[in-house]
Amino acid sequence: IQRNIKKCEQAFGNEYYILEESEFMPEIVPQVYYLDREGKKFGKKYFICEYIEGKILEGGSERSFFLAGQTLSRIHSCNTGYIGGIQNKVKIHTIDDVYNYYYTYYKETLDKVQKIDYSLAGLIFKYLKKQFSISYYVNQTPVLLHNDVHLKNIVISGEKIRYIDWDCSKYAHREVDFVKIKHLTENGKDKDKIKYFIQGYETVDGCIFTPNFKCHEVIWLAKMLVFEHYNPIERYGYFKPESYYKNEIIKICK
Repeated sequence: IQRNIKKCEQAFGNEYYILEESEFMPEIVPQVYYLDREGKKFGKKYFICEYIEGKILEGGSERSFFLAGQTLSRIHSCNTGYIGGIQNKVKIHTIDDVYNYYYTYYKETLDKVQKIDYSLAGLIFKYLKKQFSISYYVNQTPVLLHNDVHLKNIVISGEKIRYIDWDCSKYAHREVDFVKIKHLTENGKDKDKIKYFIQGYETVDGCIFTPNFKCHEVIWLAKMLVFEHYNPIERYGYFKPESYYKNEIIKICK
């Protein structure tokens, strides 16, 4: 689907930096052969990366979902003591640095929602104020997140799993990476297989969810609501309309 995207900023060429995170990342992340972040050669920024052979996880086997979960856990093992974007990360010195990151991130999102729907922004604010607690993260260090985990961004080739499209990647808490796959998995059979994805993850890293998960979910839904408000399309399928995100927010917050 192509559309003229407005009011949307996204990082570019994150793969180039992520490949240096760990010696095993080249097994998971596409190789970058050329990166022009300034657009010096053709007037527009671009990069050339490895073509990943295989099929997307959509419609895959229970085994493939399990392996995909294990692979995500390996990605999350990249713990560098930072939080924020790949190219504008902040070094964590105390838990206050973590709190300040989420406070700023949440506030920026709510400010955008408020311009569209003042009462909805108020509902979200009240929910976050009551629900979010930084105490859950005192003993959890932020990790490398893909931050766009859904079935179309996971490629299977035999027993090998590769994750593609790292433009949204950042450093934050691991449970954040489970929000999109919950809402962007359309097929009923695939939805049933998400449990195998989580099982695969937990064989490596144990239980990863805290009560803050719902807060991250609400903020993502709010960001998508803003995106669809300014970038509507005539027919929705994989992408959902603004009303979907609003209804999901209300379900959680009320």
